[in-house]
Amino acid sequence: MFVGGTAILFGAAYMAVWRDYWVNRPLLICGTILKYWVLAISPFGFLTSGLSLQVLLVFGVGNLVFAASHPLLAATGWKIGRACTEKGPLET
Repeated sequence: MFVGGTAILFGAAYMAVWRDYWVNRPLLICGTILKYWVLAISPFGFLTSGLSLQVLLVFGVGNLVFAASHPLLAATGWKIGRACTEKGPLET
């Protein structure tokens, strides 16, 4: 139940980021930290607790994709979802 609730919570946070990027940018940063954490503990679970290779790949690779894309989005202020009304820090 906790994992499902966490997934719903972060899904709602990403929807908030999609709706208004500049106001909800801290949610994206928290999501990035969480993705890196899951990426880091997936191999640990695989090596120490008998986590299957399939679960390792699903969690590890999926979180790697998101962990790599979130910093790019946060740093550049790419326009996502509804058009951003303000320019990002690196846009002119």
